[in-house]
Amino acid sequence: MGRSDDASPSAQWRRQLFWDWAAVFALLMAPFVRFTVFRGYGFLNPEVWIVFGGAGVVAFGVAVLISLRREVLRPAILAFLVLIFLFQELGSTIEKTIAELLGIALGPGLSFLVIAAPIMILFWLLRGRVSQIVAASFAALALASLFGPPKVAPQVETAQHDVMAPIDHAMPPVVHIILDQQIGIDGLVDAIPGARALRDETTRLYTEAGFRIFTGAYTHFPATLESLPNLLNGSTEPVAHRWIRPQRSGAAVVTNAWFDRLASQGYNIHVLQGHYLDFCGWQGGQVASCQTFDGKDLRVLHEIDINPVDKAGFLALYLLDIDYSQLSRSLRLGWHLTQKLLMGAGIPLPDWNAHGISPSSAIALKAVDSLEHRLQTLRRGEALVAHLYLPHHPYMLDAQCRVVPDTAEWHDRTATLWWLGVSSRAENWRARHEAYFRQSRCLNARLREIFQLLDQRKVLRDATVIVHGDHGSLITITEPIVGNENELAPIDIVSSFSTLFAIRSPGNPPGLEAAMRSIQSLFAELALGRRHVPDHNDVFLKPRRGVIGGPQTRVSMVPLSQSEDGEPPTP
Repeated sequence: MGRSDDASPSAQWRRQLFWDWAAVFALLMAPFVRFTVFRGYGFLNPEVWIVFGGAGVVAFGVAVLISLRREVLRPAILAFLVLIFLFQELGSTIEKTIAELLGIALGPGLSFLVIAAPIMILFWLLRGRVSQIVAASFAALALASLFGPPKVAPQVETAQHDVMAPIDHAMPPVVHIILDQQIGIDGLVDAIPGARALRDETTRLYTEAGFRIFTGAYTHFPATLESLPNLLNGSTEPVAHRWIRPQRSGAAVVTNAWFDRLASQGYNIHVLQGHYLDFCGWQGGQVASCQTFDGKDLRVLHEIDINPVDKAGFLALYLLDIDYSQLSRSLRLGWHLTQKLLMGAGIPLPDWNAHGISPSSAIALKAVDSLEHRLQTLRRGEALVAHLYLPHHPYMLDAQCRVVPDTAEWHDRTATLWWLGVSSRAENWRARHEAYFRQSRCLNARLREIFQLLDQRKVLRDATVIVHGDHGSLITITEPIVGNENELAPIDIVSSFSTLFAIRSPGNPPGLEAAMRSIQSLFAELALGRRHVPDHNDVFLKPRRGVIGGPQTRVSMVPLSQSEDGEPPTP
C-alpha cells in the first residue's frame, strides 16, 4: 500500500507551515484583540479586519522563514515573540519576582535575559509541538479578552459633587481657558512661512472681543506639567513637584493657589479637562463639577471620515506606541544605533519618526462643544476652568474643523504621523507648521463663537475671561532639552516658549501690550492678585528623562521679533 496523502512530505510541510502560521498569527492578534476590546472598539468595523488580514500576511511570511530551518528558527522566533508579550504585559511583575528570588534588582534588560534562557530551552525541547501549544494558548487568550467582562472606560467622565451654592451671587463669573501648544502673538515670526497671516487673524480675534493681549508673553517651561502647576501657584522656578501628584497618565494638581483664591471669594468651581493634567485632584477643597475627556479614546475613529486602510494603520501604530511602548522605544534605539554605524560608512538613513499618534484633536472638539454648552448656563458666583487640547497635535483638522481626509497630511509637532522613515527635521519643518496653522484657524473659529456667546449672555458681559497657552507650538528642529543648549537656534526657543496670554475684565482695558512677560508672572499679578512677583528672563530646558525634576538648564529667552526672515536653521 502507498502512503496516504497526510503522511507525504508535502502534506507534513503544509501542516507544519499552518501551525507555525497559526502560532505567529495568534501571538500578533491576542494583544490587538485585548487592545481593541478594552477600548470598546467594535469588531464589525472593516479596519479591524484589515489589521487581521495584514497580521495574517506577516504571520505567513514568518512561517515561511521558519520553514527554512524549523528545528532552530521555530523555537527561537516563537520564544522571542512570547518574551516580548510577557515583558510588555507583565514586565514589572517579572522584574519584581526575579529581584525577590535573587535578592538583587537587575533592571528590564538583564531580567529579560534571565527569563529568556529557560523559555528558549523549553521551546527547543518542545520544538515539535511548540507551535500548536502557542497557537492554542494565545487563541484562548484572545477569546477570553473577546468574551470576558467589559473593561471599557468612558470617553467622557463627569463627576458632580455636593458643593454648596455660591456664597456671593454678586460676584461676576470667571472663565479661564487654557489652550495647549498655543504659540504667542509675537512668537509667530516672519521666519515661519505663513505665520504673519495667522498672527494678524489671532490678533483681530482677541482685540475685537475686547481682550488685552500681552503679545510678548512666554512661559518659563516648555512642558505642561511644569508650566501650568507653577502658573497656578504663582511660581517662576522649576518646582512643579511641590504642587502635583504623579498619576498613571500625567499628574494631578493637588496644590492650587488659584482654586484656593476662587473658593475664598465664594465661587463654585467647574472644571473641563483632558486626561493628562487633573485639576480636580485639588486638595484644598472640592470642585462643583468635573468633566474629563479621554484624549486616547479610540472610539472617536468611528466618527472620522477617512478610508478603512488608514484607520487600520492608525490602530496598528497606536497599539505599538501605547501598549507596546517598550518595544517601540527598543526599535527606535536600534534604528539610531544602525543610523550611526551606517553614517560612518557614508550611508545616510532618515531619522526615526518619533510621532505622537492619538485621536486627541477630534476629541478636543467635543470638549469645545461642552465648553460652549456650559457657558450657556454659567451663573454669577461660578468659575469655569477649561483645559483644551488644541491646537495640540495631532494636526488633523482643517480651518473649518473638519478632519482632513488625506492622512498623509496629518502631522504631529515633530514629524508626519504615518511613516517610520520620514525625517523629523528641516525638510518636514514647513509641512508641520502648515498643518499647525490649519488647526489653529479651526480653534480661532470656535473661540470666535465662544466670545460672541460671552457678549450675547448678559450675565457674562462683566465676566473675567482669561485665555492663555501652556507653552509654544514646540515645532522645532532641535528639541529644548538639557544637553541641546548649544544647538538651539533662536527660532527653536521662540517656538518652544512663546505663548498666548489675553485677559478680558472690567479692570483691564482692551488693547496690545508688547512687553515681554512670563505667563507665570502675569497670572500671579492679574489672577492671583499678587504684586511685585519675582521674575526673570530665563527659560528652563526639559530634563532628558521625563518632563519635571532633575537638572534643568537655564537659557536666556530670546527677544521676540516680527522682522526675522529667511529659511529655517539647518540641523
